[in-house]
Amino acid sequence: MPRVRFTGRIFPTGVNLSVADHPQINWHDDENNLDITFTTTIQNNAVTVDCDVGRFDATLITALYMRAFDLARATVDLAAFNSGFGFVVVFETFTSPAGEVTPVGAYDASLAALCTAYEMGVTPATAEENDFHKVLVAVSTDWRMFRALRHLIEAITLPHESPTHCARAIEALRHIIVPNEPPKRAWPKFRETLNVSEDFLKLITDISTGPRHGDPTHVSGATTREITQRAWKIMNRFLEYKKRNTGPLPPTEFPLLTA
Repeated sequence: MPRVRFTGRIFPTGVNLSVADHPQINWHDDENNLDITFTTTIQNNAVTVDCDVGRFDATLITALYMRAFDLARATVDLAAFNSGFGFVVVFETFTSPAGEVTPVGAYDASLAALCTAYEMGVTPATAEENDFHKVLVAVSTDWRMFRALRHLIEAITLPHESPTHCARAIEALRHIIVPNEPPKRAWPKFRETLNVSEDFLKLITDISTGPRHGDPTHVSGATTREITQRAWKIMNRFLEYKKRNTGPLPPTEFPLLTA
């Protein structure tokens, strides 16, 4: 039976965490029709999750990562609840059945191309052209923007929670653009400001309703990715809106986002 392994660390490193007698967990992945046995070891802040699988190919890495990370995080969260420490777990390497070790982490290359409101690593000729500085000042000086952005990043670092975090991020932006208005009046104004169609937005807000209210509704990987990409595009437009500080985005530059 093929075995793959994920390894990582638990922070803060100044608090030594070990968990003895961790049970094996058997899991059936319905989406991939795959039986998996997980063996988790946590010793001196080092975490290892071995995954024995009925079959293996590279297309399964994401699914295995997500479930292995969930299980490691469940253990660490129980330790945090028991101790009062805010432990965080991070996976760093993946070992294939052939023994090849590669770096691993939450990453979606398609999202990078969707960020056009600013560039990093580029020195503009003038301060007025420094879009990164404009965006950074805006985010740093408004805790609502900071939190909305954090929700969006958590959407890719905590995969199973992506729909919930995307919806929270977009709802936070709506409150910033249209404060103190009931949702039925605020959403149309929000969409008009950023040139976003109702159908484009509804996938984000509607599918997340169950998970946001404690209903663990399954959302497929393809749908989760589409939700995340749509939320990324809306956040990028919001950053353009804040950077320009000139009112609604001009449709000539920002055509309507449609499903």
